[in-house]
Amino acid sequence: MLSDEARAKIKAEISSPFRLLRQFIYVGMGAAGGLGTFTAVPQLLFALQDGGDAVGTAVTNIAVDVGAIIGAVVLWDREASGEKAKVERFTEKEKKVSAQLSPSILAEREAEIALLPVEIVFSEKNENVTKIVKFGDLQSKGKQSVIVVAGSQAFVKDAVMSARIEGNELFNANNICVVPVVLAGDAQLDANLGKGFGAKEALLGAPYIGKPAQVNVWEAYLNKEVEAAEQQGELGIVKKGLVLAVNSSGKIVRRGVGLPPWQKLMEEMKGGASKK
Repeated sequence: MLSDEARAKIKAEISSPFRLLRQFIYVGMGAAGGLGTFTAVPQLLFALQDGGDAVGTAVTNIAVDVGAIIGAVVLWDREASGEKAKVERFTEKEKKVSAQLSPSILAEREAEIALLPVEIVFSEKNENVTKIVKFGDLQSKGKQSVIVVAGSQAFVKDAVMSARIEGNELFNANNICVVPVVLAGDAQLDANLGKGFGAKEALLGAPYIGKPAQVNVWEAYLNKEVEAAEQQGELGIVKKGLVLAVNSSGKIVRRGVGLPPWQKLMEEMKGGASKK
C-alpha cells in the first residue's frame, strides 16, 4: 500500500506532465552555456593579445553564455521549489483523506454513542425529577434527535446560551435534545448556572437540555472525535468546540466545529444529510 507521500508525489507528477521536459531544457541551457564559456575564454585571451574589435565580441559571447548558465540554474531552482510545495500540498490532502473515518468506523462510533448515559428531566411538572437513559433510547424510544456540544467550558456555555436564545419552541417542535459536555478537565456546567436567565430559569433549565452522566465515559468517546478532527487538519478543537448531531435514526448527520447553526441543523436532521 502506498504511503501518503508516495501518492502525493504521483499526483504532483500527473498535475505537471511537462515538468521533466522543462528540466531537460534547463539542463541543455546550462550545458550549452558551460560549453560556450569553455570555448569563449580562450577566444577572449587571443583577442586580448591581438586587440581590436575581437575583444568586444569575445566578452559579449562570454556574457551570453554565463547568462544562460545563471538562467538555467534559476529556472531549475524555481521548478524544484514549486514541485516541492506542490508535493507538500498534495501530502496534506492525502493525510486528510486517510484520516477520514471509514464506514465501518462510523458505524462503530454510532453504536458506541448510543450506549452513553444521559440524564433528562422526567417530569414536565417538576424539573428536579430526572432519569438516566441511554443515548440510543432517546432515539429508539423517544424518537428524538440529539445534538452534542462539547469543548471548553466557555464554548459549551456559549453554545447552550445560543440555543436558549433560539427559544424552546424550536427544539420542542423538532423533538431535539441538546447534551452539553465540557472537556479538558474543566468542571461541567452547574445546573443552577445563570439563574434568572429566562423566567427565573437557570441556563440549563430548558426541557430539551440533557446532562451527560458518567462524564468520564463521555470524555473517552468525545476525545476520539477530537483526535479524528485534528488528524483532518483542524486544530484547537476543544477551544473552538465540537458539535455532533445525531438524528432520530441514530445516524451522525453532522460533525462540526464552532457554535452550532441551530436552524440549519434542524433542516439537516429532517433531511438526514451527512456533514463530516
